[in-house]
Amino acid sequence: SIRRQRQMCKETGLEKWYGQRIECDPQLAEYYRFTFTVHSEPLALILNYISHSAPLTYKMVGNNHYLIELKH
Repeated sequence: SIRRQRQMCKETGLEKWYGQRIECDPQLAEYYRFTFTVHSEPLALILNYISHSAPLTYKMVGNNHYLIELKH
């Protein structure tokens, strides 16, 4: 569900930490969990790490708005 999709991204704390809107593919919440500590790394680097840790991709879809999806 959309609610679960948004919740999964908010649970990471990335939206709050970086002040950016981050949406996730609904299937991500069912198949992937990530645990990491962020200090001062830029968001692009964190999203890059995530995309190399699983078959995921990310893209900027608007000003301060990112979308994380499964690679097809």
